[in-house]
Amino acid sequence: MDCILLNADYYLEEETDINVHRYTVRDDARMHTHDFIEIAYISGGRGTHRIGGRDYGVKKGDLVILNAFVPHQFQSEADDPLVIYNCVFLPPAIDQDKKESSNFVHVACDYLFHSFYDKDASRDFIWMRGIRPADVEPILREMLDEREKRRDGYRQVLKSDLMRLLIFIFRLYKEDAGQAQNASAYKELIVQNTLIYMRENCGKDIRLEELAGRAYVSKGYLSRIFKEVSGQTVIHALQEIRMDKACTLLEKTNYTVSEVAAQVGYADMKYFYTLFSQLFGATPGEYRDKKIRDQH
Repeated sequence: MDCILLNADYYLEEETDINVHRYTVRDDARMHTHDFIEIAYISGGRGTHRIGGRDYGVKKGDLVILNAFVPHQFQSEADDPLVIYNCVFLPPAIDQDKKESSNFVHVACDYLFHSFYDKDASRDFIWMRGIRPADVEPILREMLDEREKRRDGYRQVLKSDLMRLLIFIFRLYKEDAGQAQNASAYKELIVQNTLIYMRENCGKDIRLEELAGRAYVSKGYLSRIFKEVSGQTVIHALQEIRMDKACTLLEKTNYTVSEVAAQVGYADMKYFYTLFSQLFGATPGEYRDKKIRDQH
């Protein structure tokens, strides 16, 4: 069977754009693929969804997230046609919002889409069943209305609604034991995102309360899974990150020792000297002098 390619340029005005539409599946629906991600929610009817040569029965309440370049086709039952909400976007639409919003969005999106990009366990789609219309249709209707009317600020509303939708899906997906992801992957993503945040912000006053809040978990839970996944405490990991950066600054810049300490988040010079000496067996100044001698 022929498979047509739908290009993002036709549906999206730019790479961070989001498009939403609602339609009824007719007899002329064709097998197709596309270069964007698609969320399809069945708001009515019954039928079949053919994905990669395999048929899946679908009905009201089903939701599927399709990766790019996955051949698929919806077909309706003759007496009960499928009615579908489609939300389509490219990865930059998510990545941009992840940079601008909380760490929880990082965790939710990374967890949800992890299997799309995992070379060891890649998947073409995520399938969920029995979602109540009241939980997702108000979001999709608002997105459709914003997209059609294009009032001031509609792009921001679309992005916000997409995040709401993805977080809702993430919550259900994480609890579904039949899905590819599991609690272990969730814990690993929280820890990895926490480490990334600490590396990027090690010069700031970072507290456990803040790190836990960014991942929307309790301090005790973060401490427990951090040790479980990384083998070290949050405090020790942060110290290691800060000291590694301090070493780099001592080796590659002309910052004074006090400036280096400030750059890596230590206002107490005595504590910085003590910690550095314990870890490296030398004061910061001695460490720098040795590195300079070794280069000559």
